[in-house]
Amino acid sequence: MAQTTMDAEQTEKKVWDNRIPYLFFVFFAVIFAVNGYLVYLATTSWVGLVTENPYDRGLNYNQVLEAQRSQEALGFTHTAALNDIRFEDGAWTGVLSVSIQDADGQPLSGVAVVGVLERVGRFSQVFEIQFAPAGMDRFEAPVHGPLGGRWSFRGAVTAEHNGAAVDYRIAETFTVSDL
Repeated sequence: MAQTTMDAEQTEKKVWDNRIPYLFFVFFAVIFAVNGYLVYLATTSWVGLVTENPYDRGLNYNQVLEAQRSQEALGFTHTAALNDIRFEDGAWTGVLSVSIQDADGQPLSGVAVVGVLERVGRFSQVFEIQFAPAGMDRFEAPVHGPLGGRWSFRGAVTAEHNGAAVDYRIAETFTVSDL
């Protein structure tokens, strides 16, 4: 009787010994499958870059900081607003207005405003905008978007100030919702 119990234990041990290589194979197959799925997600999703040529911008970051200091020294103020939003079939339309004044609150002369309206997501949506004058210091542009959500506006203003051409950058974020 003792011999039969030992034979059964040895047979059970041999069965597990024979399965060990297969278990290693299954273990590594699962690891490779999960890694393959993660690589697929990494290569097909949004890369996360917001600026064009981020490497070059990083190399010239001192110039970027100097440009920001120069802009702050001008003392210009601006407002940007997204007005008259209407939804139809999930898409929206509206009017983006930008107002800009010098340090004394006076309108600038020779102003040109261009910009980009962007919704960052898995599939980025970017729309270039050309503004038209709508008052002494106000500029407006019709805008539209296929989806609501968080939209970023980056604008570039070129104007004359004290007899020289100056550049001014605007960055604003708007939330578009039909609620």
